[in-house]
Amino acid sequence: MTIQSNRTFGGIGACLMLLGVISTIISVVQLGVLQSSLNLWTLIIASVLSFLTFVGFILFLVAMYGFSKDYAERRIFNYILYGLIIAVVMAIIIGIFWLAIFMVSIFSLFSSGLTPSASTPQIQSLITPYYAPLLAAMTVVSLVWVLFNYKAFNLLAEKSATPLFRTAAKIFVAGGVVNVAVGVVFAVLGLLGLIGYYEMLLASFPGGLIQYVAWGFVAKGFFSIPVSEPSNTAATFTGQGKYCPHCGALNQFDAVYCSRCGQQLGA
Repeated sequence: MTIQSNRTFGGIGACLMLLGVISTIISVVQLGVLQSSLNLWTLIIASVLSFLTFVGFILFLVAMYGFSKDYAERRIFNYILYGLIIAVVMAIIIGIFWLAIFMVSIFSLFSSGLTPSASTPQIQSLITPYYAPLLAAMTVVSLVWVLFNYKAFNLLAEKSATPLFRTAAKIFVAGGVVNVAVGVVFAVLGLLGLIGYYEMLLASFPGGLIQYVAWGFVAKGFFSIPVSEPSNTAATFTGQGKYCPHCGALNQFDAVYCSRCGQQLGA
């Protein structure tokens, strides 16, 4: 793939990621004011937007992989990949640990006299003390993912000479820090019984909005990446040249390293 195609994939992917803000707002409104008769429509709309957001994320990954090849810098994609893997593994471990504790507590409560026919408010009040620490832990997981993105975007900004990615990286970190701060505060309030389960679901909303702003800068950054014109140096070569096996550029026959990507040429 070329720089042109990669920046198109990345720009479209980032724009699709921005659709997630609509899904987030719909979820917040649904929790607060919508009637149950409208929940099916909001669920359908949110599902479609979530799917488009997922497609955008895949395009974003494809673009970052392509740029890691274009600029001969594997870390551009590796930081994204490592951050994703670490965040997923951490989330799974935390989720399993939390579920085990929660199930043990549920069984002990049922054995002590709580009936399975408990009302919804009772169930929510039961879940809240266990959801609170999970909320705080998951905000830390999201921050780990953000920090790896920060490194990847800074590197892409350097290689592509597009400072918008540095701006986006800083906004991502700001959103991640806000998520952690709000998540911890909401978790404490939940443990103290001052807020309920549904209120804690809104903890990621402030930081999430900040990070959607960052995706806007990422989209603009992708579309702003300069596309270098094909080099005319091949016309000045004398004798037979050889092509780079990595990027396809034509080099002098006696060249050791590629003049475009810097990779070592074959014999």
